[in-house]
Amino acid sequence: GFGPEAVRNAGDAERQLHAASRAAQAGAEQRSNILVARARLLEGRALIALKQPARAIRSLEEAKRIYGGARHFRGVHMVDEALESARAAVPR
Repeated sequence: GFGPEAVRNAGDAERQLHAASRAAQAGAEQRSNILVARARLLEGRALIALKQPARAIRSLEEAKRIYGGARHFRGVHMVDEALESARAAVPR
């Protein structure tokens, strides 16, 4: 699944991060912005699981920009939820 529960441990998160990177590259090659946005969302979730919230926020903000530009409101909502988690994980 693509939900936050999809990342169970660091090994899963590392695999998801690599898969998201490949998906983003494929999306760029196919000129599929929605595929790139989905990949950045997955990348952000993996980075949250890997305790790298600042990097996650950058990926998630890119996903939100793409989803918003495409008027893909479900995508924007999913990214907003992940952004909330990432921002909560940033050390204060």
